[in-house]
Amino acid sequence: VVGESTVKVTFSEPIDFESADAKDAFEFDDGDYYVKEVEPLSNNTVANVKLYSTLEEGDLKVKVDNILEDYAGFNVKPATLTISVVKDEEEPEVVGFKDASRSEVTLIFNEDIVLDDDVTEKDFYHTNSSNTIAEDYDDDESGNQLGAVVEGNELTLYFDKENQLPEGTAYIYIDGESLYDLWGNENSNTIR
Repeated sequence: VVGESTVKVTFSEPIDFESADAKDAFEFDDGDYYVKEVEPLSNNTVANVKLYSTLEEGDLKVKVDNILEDYAGFNVKPATLTISVVKDEEEPEVVGFKDASRSEVTLIFNEDIVLDDDVTEKDFYHTNSSNTIAEDYDDDESGNQLGAVVEGNELTLYFDKENQLPEGTAYIYIDGESLYDLWGNENSNTIR
């Protein structure tokens, strides 16, 4: 359980989530919770299953049906598991990074995160507040792709040529309340 209404399911290999209605592949507490959305992550080896209702603390029965297939056309082996729902009250924190270059870096958090709806490029910068992430990193000129992309517990930050990361050590700043975990816990100011 990674959020107040989200359960993370990990598969042994990539799943073709288009092979069936992915929402029908999951059942929680014998149908007491309804699946709202299935979000594939990590090259389709993980799915965040979002529910319409907030989960209650205690045991949760999770049933995975075999209607989903891998890319070779083999069905998922059905399984029923009982997991514990324990409310998380800790804020998300950066625990590492990867794929650092002058134009981008991926920060790794201790849990899945979501960007706040009001986040802007000024909420993420390096060295000083004038070195912000790209306002629109995908070059389509529509101004619609902020240079901060979340996938699960990873946040990739993109920097324009004018604001590239320096050679060697750099410190990344994340303004407080610019992101939160799936339990609604906001981050405080972070330097990494």
